[in-house]
Amino acid sequence: MSPSPPPLAKQNTENCADGNYAIGFRDGAIVRQPQERVQLEIVDIKPHRVSDGTKITVTVRLQNVSDQPILVPWATPPVEPENDPKTGTKSWENVSIRLTFGTHEDRSNTYLKGEADLAATPSNRAQHTELLSGQSAEVKFSAIIECYSSQSWECQKLPTTGHAQMTAHWWESLTTREEEGCSIWKGNYQSRMATSAPFPITYIKTSASDDQKTNQSK
Repeated sequence: MSPSPPPLAKQNTENCADGNYAIGFRDGAIVRQPQERVQLEIVDIKPHRVSDGTKITVTVRLQNVSDQPILVPWATPPVEPENDPKTGTKSWENVSIRLTFGTHEDRSNTYLKGEADLAATPSNRAQHTELLSGQSAEVKFSAIIECYSSQSWECQKLPTTGHAQMTAHWWESLTTREEEGCSIWKGNYQSRMATSAPFPITYIKTSASDDQKTNQSK
């Protein structure tokens, strides 16, 4: 993809200390040869029966289904960026694992609150986990049955009572930051993406406390 127009060229570097920066953005994708392939799976969700506001624990598994080993960022962010001595460009790797929630009938899904974040300095092997062909690694994290955003236009209506499903999404990217005088270039380059098959759960359109009272009265 083409970068956005360059920042304004005529900037007085003496004003940089006052926050007078022009900011530009670059994005694209990292192409590796031979091509890498990964597969994402939801191993388990607890509890399986949820309602509005229920806190869940999710375990996902990333498997290397390519023929060669791969390195996956595996440290807790933030990490120290790598600094290129020639260009001064700083770079670091990021992983974000998110969940969407919906029903079998309705294809619209809502992103839930709660995610897992991983990171690594590109040259630091200790901050990566190596997966040989066929090997996998698991991540466990918490989420809540609630839309991630406070903006109503970003949230689909949660499904009605019945059968629902959860889908996991893995986004991996390389982030860069480069300063040129009073100009700052911010880069984001897609590295790996994976989406799991839907995981079935039971959704009850009540609060967790109301659901507990109903069970106690039976």
